[in-house]
This record gives sequence, C-alpha cells and structure tokens, in this order.
Amino acid sequence: MRALRLLLALLVGLLAGGGVGLGYLVYAYTRHLPDLSQQDRLRLTATSTLFARDGSLLAQIASVEEGRAIHRGLVRLSQVSPAALAALVFSEDRRYFQHYGVDVVRLFGALYALFRGDVQGGSTITTQVIKNTLLKDLAQTRTLERKVKEWALALELERRYTKEEILEMYLNVVPWGGNAVGLAGAAEAYFGKDPAALTLAEGLYLASLVPAPNARYQDLKGVRERIRRLLDDMVAEGWVSREVAEAAWREPLAPRGWRVRYDGQGNLLEAELVDPEARLVSPVEPRMAPHFVLEVRRFLEARFGKEKVYGEGGLRVYTTLDPAMQRAAEAAAARARLPEGAELALVGLDPATGEVLALVGGIRRDNDEYNRATRALRNPGSAVKPFVYATAFEAGWTQASLVPDRPLEFPDP
Repeated sequence: MRALRLLLALLVGLLAGGGVGLGYLVYAYTRHLPDLSQQDRLRLTATSTLFARDGSLLAQIASVEEGRAIHRGLVRLSQVSPAALAALVFSEDRRYFQHYGVDVVRLFGALYALFRGDVQGGSTITTQVIKNTLLKDLAQTRTLERKVKEWALALELERRYTKEEILEMYLNVVPWGGNAVGLAGAAEAYFGKDPAALTLAEGLYLASLVPAPNARYQDLKGVRERIRRLLDDMVAEGWVSREVAEAAWREPLAPRGWRVRYDGQGNLLEAELVDPEARLVSPVEPRMAPHFVLEVRRFLEARFGKEKVYGEGGLRVYTTLDPAMQRAAEAAAARARLPEGAELALVGLDPATGEVLALVGGIRRDNDEYNRATRALRNPGSAVKPFVYATAFEAGWTQASLVPDRPLEFPDP
C-alpha cells in the first residue's frame, strides 16, 4: 500500500512538473506574438488586369515575391462553387465549424506525434491562415514554438472574426504550388476557370494538393487514390450522396500539363505529365504591346504603390492603347530593314489629347524589358523634319518664308 502511495505521489509530481514545464513553454513562446491588429501583415496581393481602349483584355500583371510572380486573384465565399467549398473544408478541416480555431481531437494527435519526436499535425483552417500570414517566416519550420504560436493566434483570430471571414482568408492565402496562391489563382492555374465553375472532383483535386502541392502535382495517380477515399468518406459522413460521389469520380479530371485517359468508370488508364510549366504564370503576361504594358506597370507602381496595385483585390486598368494601331505598329517594326545591331522605337500619339495609341519599345526579344521609346532619351535628329515642315506648310508657309534666327517665346494660349 505504501508503495502504491509512493507511485501515485510520483505520478502526481511528474504531472505537476510537466504541467509547470508546459505552462512555461507556452508563456515563453507567446510573450512576443504578432499583433492581429497589424493588418499590413494580412494584406494580400492580387493579379491586376489591363484593358485596351476598346475594352479588350491587354495583359495581367502579378506581384513578384522572392523572385517569382505570385498568381493570385482575391475571391469571396460567394464566388466559390458550393461543391468545391465543401470539398476543401471536408479535406482540410471537416470539424471546422465545430471548433474554436484549435481542433482538440487533432491537437491530441499532434501532441502524441510530438512525444514520438515528430512535430506535425493538428492543423486547422484557422491555424493555416496564421501560418501563411502572421507566421509566414516560420511556415517551413517544424518546431514546437511554431505550433504553440499558431494555436495561440488561432484562438485570438476566432475571437475577432467569424467562421466565414476566416474561411475566406484561408481561400486567399494558401499556396497551391508553382506560383499560384489562393483558390482563384489555383483554379486558373490547374483548370483555367473561375472558382465559381469548379466541380466537386476539381475541388477535391485542389484540396489534395494543399499539404505538398508541387510533389502531389507530379503524382496524379496518388491524388486520384486520395480523391477516391475522400469521396467514400464524404458519403459515409453524409456530406454527399453516393450518386453525387460516383458522378464526381467518373468526371475525366485533367489538370493543366497532364495528358490523361480514363475508362467509363472513372479509372485512370494513362497519365503523362507533358508540360510541368503549364500551370505557371509570368510576372507580366501581355497579349500584345509588351513594352506598353511594362510602362503602365511602372507608372502604376510609382503613382499608387505596390500595395494598391496588387492588393485590395487587384486593379482593373483601362488604357489608351488602340489594338488595331498597335498591331500595325508591331507589323511595321517587324518589317523594318535595320542595319546590323540597330534598334528602333515607335510611338503613336493622338495629337489632340496626347494619348498613347501605340508603342513599340524595340524589336521584340524574349525578356527584353528595355523600352527605347521612353527610356533611351535619344535625339530624333532629322527624323523630326518632315513633321516640322509639314506643319509649316499646313500653316501657310512657303519655301520663301523667312524665319528669324533669334530666341522666341510661345505663350500658353
């Protein structure tokens, strides 16, 4: 009996000591947490869209972070198909609407993994928002410190925002591989469509990529196996009917870059990754007038700042470019007979308004961002004479007209 009491006392002491130690760790790790009120850390970048003067799409420009373009268009919950939204929530955090930022069931699983020496698991949609915003600098680390900070900030995030607001944040901050960030970027990168048009199968595919998007993108067979398990689980837990699940399974899923073949039952017969870069987007993706687009981009960043250009949902910018005149200018530049090593530039202006209708900054070469029309600062030389003389003749001057060779003043009208 005495031995039993000693054993119980020892266990109580160990538990008390462990509790004190755990409490100290929590205190130490949460002393200097990022402030959720610092909204600058939660501001998101988005792809801005440029249009020509006739309303046609001219280009999309994306922000560049750590040397790569970030393809993200901000999306609202109302802009996501219910099927895709259900797929993402079920796959990533099916108890999302029942917990308060930290899922106790998954938390105990994470603690068990910790005691085995594996710091992982326990993630919820809320903690993933924290990881990809306020704790982005620690996102690639697997430490107890990061987990404790995630849990503490997740509880505070849940206190300040509604479930719907947090879910919307999640849809806009999760990296989806390549340079796609957020659901809008992922839907475009992998399927070339808006989030509102995503099917259940496509939603499950994107959800399956989240833990390791670049690796899983290259393993379509493995992702299909996971989709099968998720569909069966969704049926078992009452999220979808068996008929809906089987229809989703039979859908011929074909992410960009893959050549696939299915049988009538949805089984994958052939899968070949033929273009791994098909899902990527460049920092500037112009349909035409690359130098004009780059000049507009520089102007926007200088005038409004990058936060305005790429944040707040991205901008829709309507420019003065005339597509027909631009095509004519580019065709003329392509036909130009230039000496070896020579370059050219061309600008078409509306003389009444000063609007730039066409611009060629040089003979187009890959990755040539130097705009000779605006940055070379070359003297036009005798090329200006036809314009000067033509204007003089239109004004009634003749070859016999005398022009005084002295300084003149031209007052504003």
